[in-house]
Amino acid sequence: MVWLTALQETALRVDLSWFARIHRLNQRRWIAFSAECFSRSGDGYWYVLFGLLLMLHSADGQSFFAACAAIFLFERPLYWWLKNKFKRARPTALLVQKKLFVAQDEFSFPSGHTCAAFIFITCLSYYYPMIALCLLPWACAVGISRVVVGAHYVSDVCVGALLGITFVETFFLIHSAF
Repeated sequence: MVWLTALQETALRVDLSWFARIHRLNQRRWIAFSAECFSRSGDGYWYVLFGLLLMLHSADGQSFFAACAAIFLFERPLYWWLKNKFKRARPTALLVQKKLFVAQDEFSFPSGHTCAAFIFITCLSYYYPMIALCLLPWACAVGISRVVVGAHYVSDVCVGALLGITFVETFFLIHSAF
């Protein structure tokens, strides 16, 4: 098991190194401002608003809204369980300069904002593939912004994106079986 400890230590060093590089970008005012905007755009109420607008638009919009709601109802409790199981401290604890982010909770792994953004985009791709393709850079920017503002490590964001995609793909796999 010595190799496992060495692997974990190496992964932590790489994660800290990448965090430092990306977080340092916030020293430029326009990047800090952009990161804060992208980070806030990943808050949950935007998904509801966008979903409601699509729901009013067409039957596909209604199906999209119902699918997203079902996925989020399953994902949120599992996400909170994972976050409280791993109890990884946020990187803001390491920061001495002005913080761009005030946490709603104390743990960082996985990134809920990134998970939600990728749930939204992946689910959108089933109903509106062109819109999803256009919004994919936004979902990536939400994840990167979470590192820039100091809320998450890079691994938190990567796992959040993978979880979001996995939740949607699992939902549609099960949905298509019935």
